[in-house]
Order: sequence, then C-alpha cells, then structure tokens
Amino acid sequence: VAQVTPATTTCITMPNLERGVHSFEVWAGAHRSNRAFVDVQFCRPLASFTPIPSPAAAPTTEAPALDSTNISEERATFIDIGANLLDPMFQGIYNGSTKHSGDLEQVLERAAEHGVSTILVTAGSVEESRESLSLLKRLKDRQGTSSAGHKLPRLLTTVGVHPTRCSDMGSSDASASACIQDLAECCRAAQAAGALAALGECGLDYDRLQFCGKDEQLKGFRAQLELATELKLPLFLHCRNAEPDFSNIMREFLPGLAGGVVHSFTGSLPELQGVLELGLYVGLNGCSLKTGENLDVAAQVPLARLLLETDAPWCEIRPTHASHSLVRTTLPSFKRDKFKPGSPVKGRCEPWQMVQVAEVVAALNECSVDHVARQVHLNTRKLFRLPHDA
Repeated sequence: VAQVTPATTTCITMPNLERGVHSFEVWAGAHRSNRAFVDVQFCRPLASFTPIPSPAAAPTTEAPALDSTNISEERATFIDIGANLLDPMFQGIYNGSTKHSGDLEQVLERAAEHGVSTILVTAGSVEESRESLSLLKRLKDRQGTSSAGHKLPRLLTTVGVHPTRCSDMGSSDASASACIQDLAECCRAAQAAGALAALGECGLDYDRLQFCGKDEQLKGFRAQLELATELKLPLFLHCRNAEPDFSNIMREFLPGLAGGVVHSFTGSLPELQGVLELGLYVGLNGCSLKTGENLDVAAQVPLARLLLETDAPWCEIRPTHASHSLVRTTLPSFKRDKFKPGSPVKGRCEPWQMVQVAEVVAALNECSVDHVARQVHLNTRKLFRLPHDA
C-alpha cells in the first residue's frame, strides 16, 4: 500500500509480479466513489538495458495516464497516424500497370469495420500535400457509414517534404524559401478545412542518399522545423540511420516545437532512448516488428509514449516477420491480378490492419488489445490535439 499525491510519481517494488500490465484501484479518502484505476507496466529485465528516462523529465508535456475519467465506455478505436492513401495501389495501379479498379472507398469501409476512427494521410512533397487536401475534400462529401453500419474514418493530412525529396526544394536559398512558403500556404489551407494534423513527413534518411544528398536533407529539415515552430504544429518525423544529426538538430529546435512522433521506428534500444529523451512519441507499424531484436525494442516503448500506424500500402506484418505469430485478426485476401471487390489485396497493407499492430504490441506487453488501443488513442489525441471523438 502506498500513499501518493497527484503531483508525485511513486515507485513501488513488487518482485512477485510478472512482466505485463497490472491494474490497481486507488481512491481518495474513504469514499470509493472517488476511485480511479491506475495501470502499472512491468517490463522484463535486459542484461544490457539502461533505464529509459521518465517522460516527466522530457522537454515536452507527458502523455496523460490512462484512467477511467478520460476514456469512454464505448469500444476502443484506432487512429492510424500514417497511411499513404495517395499511393497508386489504392487506384489499382502497381508499378505503372493497372491490375484492378480503384477501391479506396472499400479500403475505408474495412478500416471502419475494424475500429479505425481517424486516418492521417501522409504527404511527402508540396504537390502531395495539395493532392492530399484535395482527396480529403473529395471524400468528405461521401462520408457516412460502412455497409456494416460503422462510421467511416475521419481523414486528416500532414503537410511536408520527405527527406528523400528535399532536392525538390532547390539548391538556392530563394528556391528553398519559395518551397517553404508553398508548404505554409498548404498548412493554412488544410487548417481552414479542419484537416491539418502535423507538419511532415520530414526528417533525415541516410539509408537512401542516392535520392537526396545529406546536405540537401539537413537544409530541408531545418527549414521545416523553423516552419513548424512558426506555425506551432506537431511533427510527423522520419529518421533512418541518421544519428547523431537527427537528435542534435531536434535539440536546437525543441524549445519552440509542439511535440512530434518518430514514425515507423525501427531503431535500436539506444536510439529508442534518444527519441524518448527528446520528449517525442514513437510510432510502430509492421516494419517496426520484423525481427526478434525489433520486438525486444518495441517491448520497451512505454505505452504512454506510443502511437500506432500502418504506413499503408507498405509495412504490413508478413508471414516471415517475427511478430506474425502474435497476430490474431486476419481477412481473406487475393492477388492483385485476381482482385475480388470487397476483399483486401494480398501484399498491400491497409488501415484495417491497425488491429494487427495493436495485437502484437498487446502480446509484447502482456495486456489486452483494448488496453493498448485506449492508451494509444489518448496519446494520439493529445499530440495532434484531436477531439475526444476522433
């Protein structure tokens, strides 16, 4: 038994409890009507593990704890923080060849039927930012319910330039400034439409320097961080093999930033610790869960700092992935050249597969999918400043 105050964090050693998430009931005074439920996470020890810094010490505001006062009793829902719905695959086009008719609306129906309430459409260039907003406006007129009676997902967009496309910003200061002005206009247009979620996808990718050199990426990243500071927007971040440059630049801008998430995280445990020290959230998808080492790192992500995504049409959990045995929910799928309307395409990831990512995370944390979904929903709403019913 421990006595705590709202302003303190109390650590209690309970050696007989196994790894996982355990719920405890606490109440104020003698009246159980003042009770709340607190979830405590116990992680398995790692021989070489350095304790992850407490979110309370991070530069940005800590995610709220999961409790019975800010979660409804309705079914848990998912917010997919990254889906590339502009990809030609959703129009039935693969590598420039048309294999079937477009089925994006069916994709959204499947998402709704599997609890996806909101999807952030990822943009990676000025042109894509404009196309994404156009798509959202077009689909908004068709919003309703799925054939099973579930409300179709709300669509939001990011606005930004992917690190591998920073060469599009041009080599001169004038051209880079013009690109940033275009991004700012896209942000304001999306805000006016109530559709802007974050600035991004931006960051650094040193695994694919053949598409854009390091100097161009660094310049583009800094310019977008300056814009995010000016517009007070959260960030949708990309980092591949780019330490320590990524962290060093982020630290320069942290005081003026409105938070962010490193999406599609596939890094090591030290890299995870670096992300958490920056006060950022961690986005996991199928690519984050490929290997046993990936799973060991994913198991160490605090639930209060976790966001989930599909990165559709990429990053599905494949049969060869270490996480595949932890997936419980599946749907029959068909090859692209044997397309069956109303069914998923084999090998093409979709937002409905958010439930699969959540199932893996729940298994790693030895807790329920519902618990993961509710905490992650809360985290996502906080970062992107979304309404309770998002």
